[in-house]
Amino acid sequence: MGRFIRLGLAYSFQTTDIIDPAVNRDSDPTNDILVTFRQSGVTQSTVSPSISYNTLNSSLDPTKGTAVTMVASLTGGILGGKVNTIAPTFEYKHFRPLFAGREARARIEAGKPTRTLGMRVLFGHISSYGTPFESNSLSFVGGTPLFSRFFLGGEQDIRGFNIRSISPTAPVVTSNTTQNVHATDILSGQTLQVRRPEHANGNSVAPSVLDQFIVTNQVDPTVPIFPAFIGGDSQLVFNLEYRIPIIGPIQFAPFFDIGSAFILQGLSNQSEKSEFIPNQLLGQVILNPRGEIAKAKEIRKATPPESQGGLPPGFRQVFINGDKQISRDVLLSRSSTSILDNYRYSLGGELRVQVPVINVPFRLIFALNPNARTEADINPFFFEKKKAIRFSVGRTF
Repeated sequence: MGRFIRLGLAYSFQTTDIIDPAVNRDSDPTNDILVTFRQSGVTQSTVSPSISYNTLNSSLDPTKGTAVTMVASLTGGILGGKVNTIAPTFEYKHFRPLFAGREARARIEAGKPTRTLGMRVLFGHISSYGTPFESNSLSFVGGTPLFSRFFLGGEQDIRGFNIRSISPTAPVVTSNTTQNVHATDILSGQTLQVRRPEHANGNSVAPSVLDQFIVTNQVDPTVPIFPAFIGGDSQLVFNLEYRIPIIGPIQFAPFFDIGSAFILQGLSNQSEKSEFIPNQLLGQVILNPRGEIAKAKEIRKATPPESQGGLPPGFRQVFINGDKQISRDVLLSRSSTSILDNYRYSLGGELRVQVPVINVPFRLIFALNPNARTEADINPFFFEKKKAIRFSVGRTF
């Protein structure tokens, strides 16, 4: 189209199969792993038209010029596949000499070390359209693949934070569902019959005992509510750095990075359910002769004075077993969505050594993270720190 304008078009097709692990396909059900989602043939057909404007004087270490790139990726729809998303991206980069002395008054040569100010603005968004893909897991959030959503952190965007550690989160509540509940005598290993208390015998359990362990989506109080990283449907990043040549291939670059992964579109809650795992231990109780749960008072009253321990006659200890399904409700409607909820910024400097053979710099990054959230209850998986030292290869932009 012009000297500095380029058009591009890319196409990709991929198929993903999610299957049971090998231990779930053997003959021993006791070693099964909880599986929340299985499906074969999750196809994605994507076309990505792009337009770019580029006046940079070098593709490696530019010292002057501007680059603008816009991409709109369309997945599904008339292209086929099971996933329907649209993902526009905008990136702006600009470089100019600053306090470069005589170098700024002369013609800037590509590749010549020059004190240079560089900046980048990056925006991305992804959303689903049409009929969203439904899955029984967090592999998809609101119809968009989790791996296509936006997670910030790392040397490519906000240098002082761990890779993919900045993301909206949603609380996860764990609940249980049981079926085929039964009682087993601990001493004999015999499964007890279910009889009403007035018809009890030595090998029976009252229905009311089993009813206490038959639940449907009952919140599990033993599992704390924890945050799930769901990624943003949008990201906004700004990078600023000043590249100072020192000697030969060595540079020092003070930098400032700020960005956020956030959510623009409202989300509905999602649930993921495991398979029913057979014969799980649900509890342990002491039954009286009527097959009901024995109270401590009646056990003491029935214990003869000459007893030297153990349960009185007619009382027995039993295991309560049954098939158990674990459900995790991801409360996406209560996720942290605002651009200000998840923004982080980092400032510092990095020492670069340009490696001539591979044409990429080795970087030693020193970063301060003033608004790092160090509380473990906010981010229990990635411990954010106020200071960071990292080694990396390549460039941020």
